[in-house]
Amino acid sequence: MFPLPDVLYRTIFDTTENFTAIVNRDTTILHVNTAFARILGYAPECIEGISQITDFVHPEDRAVVYSYHKLRRVDPEAPPRTYEVRFVDRQGIEHNILLTASLIPGTACSVLSGMDLTSWKQAEEARYRSEQRYRSLVEHHPNSLLIYVDDAIVFANHAAEELLGAASQDIIGKRFLDFIPSEERSATRRLLAQKKLEGKKAPVSEKKILRPDGRKIDVEIAIVPTEYEGRPASQIIMRDITLQKKAELQVRSWNNQMAVLNKIIGLANSSLNLDEMLEIILDNTASLLGFDAGCIYLKNQNGKTADLIVAQGMPERFCEEERSVNIRDWPYNVVFFAGQPRYVENLPGTPPGKIESRILEEIDACAFAGIPLITESVVVGALYVVRRGRDRFSEDEKATLDTIGREIGGTILRGMLQDQLERAYEETSCYLDIIERSIRRSNDALLTYVRAVQEIGCPTESCADMIAGSLRQTTELISNISTIRRINEMPEELDVISLDRVVEKVVSSFPEGIVTVEGFRTDVYADEFLQDLFSNLITNSIKFGDPSVQVVIRWEAEEGIVRVTVEDTGPGIPDELKGTIFSCFDPATRRCTKRGLGLHIVQVLVQRYGGQIHAEDRIPGASRRGLAIRFTLIEAPEQE
Repeated sequence: MFPLPDVLYRTIFDTTENFTAIVNRDTTILHVNTAFARILGYAPECIEGISQITDFVHPEDRAVVYSYHKLRRVDPEAPPRTYEVRFVDRQGIEHNILLTASLIPGTACSVLSGMDLTSWKQAEEARYRSEQRYRSLVEHHPNSLLIYVDDAIVFANHAAEELLGAASQDIIGKRFLDFIPSEERSATRRLLAQKKLEGKKAPVSEKKILRPDGRKIDVEIAIVPTEYEGRPASQIIMRDITLQKKAELQVRSWNNQMAVLNKIIGLANSSLNLDEMLEIILDNTASLLGFDAGCIYLKNQNGKTADLIVAQGMPERFCEEERSVNIRDWPYNVVFFAGQPRYVENLPGTPPGKIESRILEEIDACAFAGIPLITESVVVGALYVVRRGRDRFSEDEKATLDTIGREIGGTILRGMLQDQLERAYEETSCYLDIIERSIRRSNDALLTYVRAVQEIGCPTESCADMIAGSLRQTTELISNISTIRRINEMPEELDVISLDRVVEKVVSSFPEGIVTVEGFRTDVYADEFLQDLFSNLITNSIKFGDPSVQVVIRWEAEEGIVRVTVEDTGPGIPDELKGTIFSCFDPATRRCTKRGLGLHIVQVLVQRYGGQIHAEDRIPGASRRGLAIRFTLIEAPEQE
């Protein structure tokens, strides 16, 4: 056994905290200190002279220890002097030992000194695992994280790569300001500099991020001071709030829609009559949403036409020409029949169609929209709005208009029904008034004739003619009342009718030579009352003309519309009365006009057939040289 030289060295050997042993040439342990015995869990006497050093080495490390031991005796400088090796204690627990080995001069023995690194290694592993967990947390954190050092990005997690639209290698090394829009860079630069100087967390703020693809993203950003590899740094935390901003914008849009809608409905419900209600709806829709013009059509009871009720800012010529429209024609059918909003926008690359382009030109607009006014899936009318300064409608405007169309349809329908009820009552009163006046006039005439016969005598033939004339007026009145009753009772089921045959039949019932027909074989959509229409027009011309009056009936067809003219050489009608001759009831004054029912029936029938009617001078500018009544009918395909 190798003797220790004296007590001093023995004391030093035993009390050192390092793992220490002396082994001979064959790896037998000659001496161990207290630390060696403590670490391995054996008493020194159980080790010294008995065990070999490799007995305590981990099986996987024994070959290395043994080879270094042998090599050191051949060439002391060849093997590493210090290396790490695992020892196993009595309990089977591994200890990481940083071992230093060297030969004792003049002997074949080696002295081994080791430091137990087990606790340090465990701490390092724990720290490494903690760092890995933290790094994994940072890498996979849902918020975007950047580390900013000396005006350069040195770290970016996966969320930051997705937010910025670039790989980490394209982000690291760049300035954070490179991802900020130019208009916000100055403010962001000041914020970064201020927080770096203060060393305090910056309050959360909203910014825009500019991606390499040019897309801008709304983010919520916080800047937190930190350290990175021993240097002052800033941790920039970003959260994409694009969807949140959109949601906030949508909420504001909904609130605006509700405010507009509530105001319009409130004002509409407070109106006294239908016309006032529609004017309020149109005026407030245009003013609150910033439109330049607009109009409202209401569908007629025939289900085929719609009339222009109110207009604002629309050209007079357009209002006159489109006062009544066929809702089966494009583009009105999209709104009235399909019940779908129609937005006509003059966008680059997608110009509107030919008909819609013509409408845009006529109303001097860049865009217009037709919104169905709906109640319980039934279209009762349409709201049209016009934009002249811009060529499109925003999504918010479209949503608001769609909502207005759905929500006020019921209010308008109630107004329409109330208005129809009032008009029906007033028109009935008007009919009764006409009947009363006609009967009184006829009776007065008969009484006058009777007195004349009694007092002064009167030729029998002359008296008979006067009585017959009075009776004819009464008969005509009864016939007209009967026609009105039958029109109201009969469903509006139109059929294909030969226009030329009906006209020929009606003309044959009048004295020859009075009526001239200039027409051709034509079929139209009408019913049995079509002959009453022409009979009343001819009767009216003869009634108010002199014995030499002449009547001409002509028509022409164009694009599915038959334009009919019935003109006479009678006394004509002043211009101020031309717009009122077709009604026995004045809707403006809501009173009876004291006119007969003949032309009123004509207007009712033209509207029943989906057409329009108006009166003009036979010779333009000469109101005393005859009247021309012009109306339209819908052409039917020729029957085989």
